[in-house]
Amino acid sequence: QGRELARGIIGALQNGYAQDPTIVNEAKRLTQGTSTYADIVAAETQYRVTGEFRQLPPAVQAQALADSKPRAVTPEGAALHETLTKVAADAQAKLKADGFTYGAQTLGLTPAPIDTSSIVNLVPGLATRARQAAQIQAWAGQPILPLSPQESESIGRTLSALAPTAKAEATAKLYASVGPQAAPMLVQQIDKSDKALALGMAAGLDMTTAGRRTSELIFKGQQALKDGTIKPDRSVNGTKPEIA
Repeated sequence: QGRELARGIIGALQNGYAQDPTIVNEAKRLTQGTSTYADIVAAETQYRVTGEFRQLPPAVQAQALADSKPRAVTPEGAALHETLTKVAADAQAKLKADGFTYGAQTLGLTPAPIDTSSIVNLVPGLATRARQAAQIQAWAGQPILPLSPQESESIGRTLSALAPTAKAEATAKLYASVGPQAAPMLVQQIDKSDKALALGMAAGLDMTTAGRRTSELIFKGQQALKDGTIKPDRSVNGTKPEIA
């Protein structure tokens, strides 16, 4: 039991993730007098470097690795460089998978609570999230969606239940709330589970010359296809769907 607990702690510390001191001390107690105990102590020492390195902005990490590579000539130096390279790669993967959650964790931010059950309830909390995402973006050097993939999926389900016109207004509010840089990332997240919704959301705040939201026409077209209510118009060459 102690060895299994220690294995997880050692791996986390080596990768620059802080661990609860109480749990670390318990692992030490359970492995006292063994080689595993010595491995924990070594990992704690290594964490002083890996932990600080993980806090660095990704661009700074990359520059530090490039600058230090020529000097990593000793076995110890080469091993450390390899470890830090893995930390940087892990950071990039985490940012790509869920940039908001990873960035908040790394910067010590507590994500503002949001309610994904309705867009009306969501928008106020999302405003705070957007400010937090801006902090993370400044650190990460890349756009950050202020939502986790799970939250995006939940929002997608909420939107999908709406009628086309209401859906168009809701997606426009959501698009405006997350901002033009992060909105495409939300579209990508939702596209994984609902391509039709993502297509309409991608229209963003676009309006037709008649003053209607482009997304409304898309959603109405999708609904008409689903219901089988598209009426053919044969007055023009071929068949053209009429959408009310």
